[in-house]
Amino acid sequence: MAMRQNEYCVAFQRTFKIRTGSKGQSVRLLSDGPLESTQEYHLEIIFENSQPLNAVSKDQFAKFTSVEEVRQWLLSLDGKDQLLPIDALQKKTKNWVWHAVGREFKISTGTKGQTIRLQPEGPSEQSHGDAFTFRFKHLMPLDESQKDSFARFTSLEQVKQWLLSLGGKEEPFARSVFKKTQKLHRQATDFFCEPVPFIQTKNNVQCYCDRFLPFRLLCMETVHRLLTMQSTAVQTPIPAAKMLFPQRRLGSVRVSEQEARFQFCIAAEITGSTPWAVEVPTTRVYKQKAKSRDGLSGRTDVSFFEYSEKWRRVLNIEFKAGRASVGDFAKDLEQLVREQIPGAWFHLLTRESHLQFAVLNMTDGLKAAIRVPLEKREEIFQVDIDFAICVLHEITSGSGTSVGADLYLNRVKYRRPNPEYFDLEDFDRVIENTLTNPEHWERKHFERAITPVKTELT
Repeated sequence: MAMRQNEYCVAFQRTFKIRTGSKGQSVRLLSDGPLESTQEYHLEIIFENSQPLNAVSKDQFAKFTSVEEVRQWLLSLDGKDQLLPIDALQKKTKNWVWHAVGREFKISTGTKGQTIRLQPEGPSEQSHGDAFTFRFKHLMPLDESQKDSFARFTSLEQVKQWLLSLGGKEEPFARSVFKKTQKLHRQATDFFCEPVPFIQTKNNVQCYCDRFLPFRLLCMETVHRLLTMQSTAVQTPIPAAKMLFPQRRLGSVRVSEQEARFQFCIAAEITGSTPWAVEVPTTRVYKQKAKSRDGLSGRTDVSFFEYSEKWRRVLNIEFKAGRASVGDFAKDLEQLVREQIPGAWFHLLTRESHLQFAVLNMTDGLKAAIRVPLEKREEIFQVDIDFAICVLHEITSGSGTSVGADLYLNRVKYRRPNPEYFDLEDFDRVIENTLTNPEHWERKHFERAITPVKTELT
């Protein structure tokens, strides 16, 4: 058996690759880059079950002055022409999607033939049972003029018989293709619809107040509910609220984002009027761990929805607690920024002294978050995020209950001044001024109540 080897010959400053294997030889003109309209052909000649090119005949290449001369000489040696004119090559290297019997068929056309694949109906293992692939090697029998007649087929068996009559060869549905299809389903947009900002205008100025108003109302209701909670350190058989702050192994009270998120959702269900959902899949993929090679869909803690012909999300909300690092802020803020609809942030603290630390890390986290999509050349036109920071006083003290709370509210509303590009220096300056300036934070104080009271915005 002859060993497979590659050799290269040069003629009129072009390189030809000669590949010799156990089943014959092939000659291909290597491209200098993109296909040029000044060249008439993209050359490829194959010799099936023969190897006519030897060391002597290869010297012949240096005498040729055009691609056509090389082509005619190789054909005289009984080579099989795989050549396509440049205009035909550019025209035929494309993908089509045809439909028949309520199913989707993907047709791929390349320089070496065509394939037609019946796409699975979904990402599950069972949904690809009837999927198939037909391959046309060195043939291109399908063109767009056949699309309408293809749509008239009434069964998959009719489609298969027609493809066989055209010279197609059926292949089993590749497992690798199934895995790729699963991945594409995971990366698809959410099951409702693509998010739409629902921009309101007031005197031709964009206004998101109607999006943030329910959030702020529910934030105040959430603070009232958190104030009714006690820790398990308080030995009271009938607590004011059924939800409790648990104790850690060594006895300290644990206050986390979960309590804030659960109370927020309870308030949204009982007192709110906006439809909502939890752990909502994002519309983009995120690569926030080293193990994730291509990125995965993220999850938004809570999203508000509106119905306008279809359900659409109108506000994404993230929850955090404690002394979060810059990286923790950046990871979740990246999702709020890249989804490109209004976002909101609820942060729960147990000490007033942690407030400045949280604000500084929040500022640096937002700066880091905005740079991720810009490095990927994603367009970011605006950033709208409403921030709420709740400080529960003395909840971690020996009493196991909170004596009061302060709610700090602020809003980042940024529009890039230059429509041609995103000015990072301008963004950093605006964010610094908005978040680190105490005058921009609105403070609301709450006293401990026995039972939650519905809050009205003033």
